[in-house]
Amino acid sequence: MFTDESVRRYLGGTIDERTAIEKLNSWINNNNGIYLTVSLLENGDFVGIISVTDHHDSEHKELSYQFLPEFWGRGLAFESISKTFDFLKTNTDLTTLIAETQSKNQASCKLLEKLGFSLADNVMRFGEDQYIYKKVL
Repeated sequence: MFTDESVRRYLGGTIDERTAIEKLNSWINNNNGIYLTVSLLENGDFVGIISVTDHHDSEHKELSYQFLPEFWGRGLAFESISKTFDFLKTNTDLTTLIAETQSKNQASCKLLEKLGFSLADNVMRFGEDQYIYKKVL
């Protein structure tokens, strides 16, 4: 997933395998965020990752997600992120989430809007125009 150009197109580009392993290990050993893997019920195939971590503004928690391209367009991101909202409502005290994506990433923008996020701001970060969406849980 971290080395796939289409997955990483709006996330700063691919990273090498060693950096990907380091990133995964930091997630596994991180107590400051929530990291969920998504897999298919029928066979356990890995689909992607959903995380809730501190946003750049240090004020909000940010929803992030990455899914393998062979699972795009099947409603799996919508379904699994919706279930993540249920988990957050039951197991955390979070009342709002934000999500940040490049304005060019229209598929992600549409998904966030379908999930009930509203466009709250836009910023220039990483040399690209970013949309910041907000959702009340």
